[in-house]
Order: sequence, then structure tokens, then C-alpha cells
Amino acid sequence: MPRFILLIVLLFSCFIGFGQCPNIPPNHFLIFTSQAEIDNFAQIFPDCTQFPYSVQIKGEDIIDVSPLSQIISIDGFFSIAENPNLIILDGLENIVRLSSLNIRDNPSLINFTPSFIGTLESITSSASIINNNQLVNFEGLFNNTYVSSLFIVKNDNLLSFVGLQNITLSDLTVNENSSLISFDGLQNIFDLDFLDIRDNNSLMTLDGLNNVLGIVIVITIMDNPNLLDISALSNIQIGKSVDLIGNTSLSNCSIDSICNAISDNNILVTIENNNANCNTLVEDEELCLLKVSDFDSSDQILTYPNPVSD
Repeated sequence: MPRFILLIVLLFSCFIGFGQCPNIPPNHFLIFTSQAEIDNFAQIFPDCTQFPYSVQIKGEDIIDVSPLSQIISIDGFFSIAENPNLIILDGLENIVRLSSLNIRDNPSLINFTPSFIGTLESITSSASIINNNQLVNFEGLFNNTYVSSLFIVKNDNLLSFVGLQNITLSDLTVNENSSLISFDGLQNIFDLDFLDIRDNNSLMTLDGLNNVLGIVIVITIMDNPNLLDISALSNIQIGKSVDLIGNTSLSNCSIDSICNAISDNNILVTIENNNANCNTLVEDEELCLLKVSDFDSSDQILTYPNPVSD
């Protein structure tokens, strides 16, 4: 059975609760496929503010979503996908609650300013920002918002995470963003459970994650060919596993958090195919032991005679 109903059918449906919204069968969702459908919906259902189902915006001629400014909440997922002419998302700033968010394959989308969903309080499931090749940052996207899982994937012109200063996360996946050079903008992230960083060809440092201090259960840093520095993760604790694989420019992975994980038999550590001094687990283990030895030696250094003694 198809899982969507076109808006043209809904225009002749009966009203239900939740501010007089169209009647949608369970497990289906409302889909807008044209600018006319968006404009007509706002006129026919002006009091539909709380959507008790999922919503998708997907249409070749859609350029303006501001007629949907009445939306306050969407109980299912909210998908804005495959809109080749959509440049901005003005008009959705009144949304305060979503189950999940998917912004994908919008090649003309340039930013989220002045405010996309600035009043949003939480996304209880996941938010995915995928293959939006004109985006350079996230200004206007979230403000004081909790997101369970955030996926940032294949945004070719993305340079930083500026705009996400007030977000709270549990899981972060950052894959295949070819222009991303750092994690600048995430300085207010203090806790993460899962961190996955892969195939970001221009990424050089993890700066921006410096304030993550708690236990990160699983870390994967893989195939980032220009990554030079992971010291931003020095102060975290690794809970279950860490993979450092295929980062061919990375020559120093003997930071405190990695060394502590290596010394803990309950944590699975995989280190391989990085640059020299970070190419194998044995190699890094030796460097970690050397760090401990150097630290112990420094404790034994005495000055004689003591310049402060009588």
C-alpha cells in the first residue's frame, strides 16, 4: 500500500482535530509536490498548526515555503528533499517540536537564515543534513535545541559548524563533506555518546570539539586524508571502542584519551593505516609508554642546591 497521499486528494478530505488538519490514514504522510499545493494548503487549512503525521516537501517548482508558517509541530518526520529550486527556508521559524528532520538533495539551498526553525526545542529522533551542496554553515538552523542524532553527510561546500553553537547532541556523524576543515561552531558541545568522522577530504583538525569532556562510548575516525591533529579529543574518556583508520596524514595519536583507552583491556582500540607514529596499535602503545616514562622522569628532577633554601 502506498505510504503517502497527494495534497490534491487532501483538499477534498474531511477535517479532524489538531486545529482542523486533513484526515490522513495511519502510517501515511502528507506530501507537497508543487508550489501551488503549498499555497493552496495555507488557504484551505489556515488553522492546521499541529500536524499529527509526517510531512514531506518535494517538488521541482517549489521556491517558497513561507505559506506554511502556521506549522507549530509535526509529530512524525519532516522531510525537505529533492527541491532543485529552493534557495531559502524562510517561514518555518514557528516550529517548536519535531520527531525527526531530513534536509536532503536541495542543490540551491544556500543557508538557513534569518531563522529556519529557531524556536525548535527538540528533535527526539534524528536530524539529517545530506547533499545540500551550496551550504557553507548552519547559521539559523537550531537555537537551544536538543537533537538525539545529527547526521552531516555529503555537503560539498560546508566549511564549518558555525550556527550550531547552542545545540545539544547525543550522537554526531560527519561523513563525506569534502570542504570541511574543522569542527568550529561546536565549542558548546560538552557530552557525546557516539562520534563518527569519515571521508572528509579537507578536514585538518578536530578543533571545535575541545570541550567534550565526558564519556564517548564509540569513536570512529576513518579515511580523512588531510587530518593532522586530533588533540581536541585529549580530555574525553572512551567508553567502549575507538577506531583510527586510514587517516594518512595523522602522525600523532598518542593523546591522553587514546593512551588511556590502550591501557584499558575493556576498550577495543584499532589503529591502522595512518601516518608514521600512528600506523599501528603497537607503535602507538610504545609512544604512550614513552610519554608515561618521560613524565615519571620529570618528577625526579631536583635542583641542588635548592635556590629557595636558607
